[in-house]
This record gives sequence, C-alpha cells and structure tokens, in this order.
Amino acid sequence: LEVGAGCGYQSAILAELVERVYAVEWVPELAHRARARLGTLGYANVFLRAGDGADAWRSEAPFDGVLAAACSEGTPQALLDQVAAGGCLVAPADLGEGQRLYRWQRDPDGVRCRDLGPCRFVPLLGKPPAVGAVIRSLYRRVMAVAGHPRASIWLAAVSFAESSFFPVP
Repeated sequence: LEVGAGCGYQSAILAELVERVYAVEWVPELAHRARARLGTLGYANVFLRAGDGADAWRSEAPFDGVLAAACSEGTPQALLDQVAAGGCLVAPADLGEGQRLYRWQRDPDGVRCRDLGPCRFVPLLGKPPAVGAVIRSLYRRVMAVAGHPRASIWLAAVSFAESSFFPVP
C-alpha cells in the first residue's frame, strides 16, 4: 500500500517489485492523472484512487507493506492497523520531537518501532474536501475583507481557482 501516490512514479517502481500495488492520493486531480499515466504505461497491477490517506484502503487490507509519503501527528494507527502479520509500515510521523521516519514491524509478539532519523514530508491529511466547498469558503473569506487593499488580488486568485477546477465547456 502506498499512501501519497502523487504523480505515480513510485507506484510504477513498486509495480516492478511486487504483484499488486494499492495506492491512495489525497488530491483527486493528481490521482486521476497518475491513474491515466500508469494505465498508458501498461501498469495493470497498480490500483490507484483518490481518497483519505489517513484511512488508506481498508477494504484490501491487510498489506505486507505500507509506505507513506506524508507525515502523521502521532503514530499512524489507521495505517498500522492495515499491516499484515510479519509486515511493516514505513512512514514519517511527529511523535513530539519533530518529523522523523519510522519503521513499524508487526511481529507475533506485537509491534516494534525503529527510528530511522529526521525527515521532512507534507502532512498526512484526512478525507479530501469537495473542491466547490473550498472555493465557496475562499470566496466568503475574500468578501468578508472586501475593503482590504489586496481584496481584488485575492478575488482574482479565487476566480482563477474556480475556472481551473470548473472550466466552462
């Protein structure tokens, strides 16, 4: 399981090493493009979807390996719960000392955690918001400060975002 598939590059590498790759990407447009790119390249063993990276892909669990490219606050328990016996999770986490890369190994005796050192990743996010809701929220915020000298710039940015996500046919 790959959490944070991005453009699909790492998914393609993993697909060369294992039988099946399940990948989750938080940004729907990135997921759509990565899925199309991987399909064009013939990677029929990669199953990629947009979704909640924190919850990942419970319906296909357990996984022998889980790899996350986004940092959780605390132990990423929802991901760890999807690791099979004998499997491992490699993920960045902030356990109170800043971001560090960890390897959790699930053994018959429980779970062992090994600190692999400091790192920097984007935050692990939950369920993606609906784009329309985000744009409406931005618009309301801009209109609330309409008297601000930069309000016209902010409104232009919101208009650009809206036209990018909802192009007129």
